[in-house]
Amino acid sequence: MPLKRELAEARTQWGLLTIYQKFEHPVILILTALIAIVIVFAVWNLALKILLSIVIALLAIVRKLLILDLASIDAAHLFALAAAILALGGVHWLVRDQDQRERS
Repeated sequence: MPLKRELAEARTQWGLLTIYQKFEHPVILILTALIAIVIVFAVWNLALKILLSIVIALLAIVRKLLILDLASIDAAHLFALAAAILALGGVHWLVRDQDQRERS
């Protein structure tokens, strides 16, 4: 349905509404806008916390690698640390790549 027709229909239906229903419509629009704003800020806050958590995790694993005694560690432990570094690096790359696309 074209937008002009929908607006015309809404205008004709508006006249049939009671005063309470006319009051309800702007209140619903305001509440919907406020909920949308809260959701946008919550997602932004979550994205920042995840990004910072990834960076902190990468720094912790690199620190662990620096203080490792390679003579006393087994290969499975070293492989697990390498897999964790690759996984966190991949997630960091994906988040960074997404941020760059949104800025462009």
